[in-house]
Amino acid sequence: ISLFILITLFLPVQITKAQQYMEIPEPKRIVEIPGVYVDENGNYDFDEYEKATDVIFRTIRDDAPNRTLGDGTVYVLKRNHVYVAASIIEHQFLDIHIKGEEGAGRMPLVLHNNLNNQNVAFIRNHQNTILEGFEFDGKNPDNSFVNRGIDVRGANSRVIIKGCRFVSDRGGAITIEGTGNGMKLYVYDCVIGKQGHYISLGGNGRALDIRVNNETGYIDTVVFKNNTIFNLTDRVVRSMGAVVDYMEFDHNTIINNEGYHGCIQLGNTKEAVVTNNIFANPIIFGNRLATNLRNEQTQQTQADHPD
Repeated sequence: ISLFILITLFLPVQITKAQQYMEIPEPKRIVEIPGVYVDENGNYDFDEYEKATDVIFRTIRDDAPNRTLGDGTVYVLKRNHVYVAASIIEHQFLDIHIKGEEGAGRMPLVLHNNLNNQNVAFIRNHQNTILEGFEFDGKNPDNSFVNRGIDVRGANSRVIIKGCRFVSDRGGAITIEGTGNGMKLYVYDCVIGKQGHYISLGGNGRALDIRVNNETGYIDTVVFKNNTIFNLTDRVVRSMGAVVDYMEFDHNTIINNEGYHGCIQLGNTKEAVVTNNIFANPIIFGNRLATNLRNEQTQQTQADHPD
């Protein structure tokens, strides 16, 4: 009975402790970034579309001399606008906060376009990062996929990702890479889907990929809350060697995660709270996929094996 009481009292304290860091600070400076307006029928000005390549990257790069670390700058993307990303937004000494404009209409859409180089991310930041209210599609025009579109690596940084949509990423929609030691990551109210490749046999296609050094890596906090995750070809969370001090996985809906590695891989997680989730068709790898496609993946197409 005493153990039951201890657990009952302990869990709410931990969840509350994690949630208090999820609040997004008020902006102190706003920089609007227009893309290309797309009407309700999908029509746009092609000349303007050509100019939109890397407009987010260029705006942040050119604005960098005007900024200091922690100055509260927010870059706002416009509703019903589309953007094209071909270069990496990467800063060693600046926080990055990108937010989709609030209001009616479709949330801002960022398309990836970097042919023949799947590893070129959209964002690879080394300080505090906040992303909210926009969609990122990692599929290139040549049908290749970006590998790790959202790559956060700041030691002792805080990363908040709220209300975003991430689709078509070959590796992991969100990746903690490099010098991510001591990071606090909060992902909530997001939609993550269509990750990986259907004949990769479970080696790629994750919602979260923790790839900090297996021997020295240390992540302070990971919170995944109120997210919808669907059609992955690997684990929802991949965490192998790095130590994660605290992980919270709460009120998520997971539909169709393939692969033979499992669904949530905790690795060297010291404390995990997994509560109130829905898992539908987790780890779905039947005999035909695991045998036939392993030998025939160079010949198979999606037309041969429709979803």
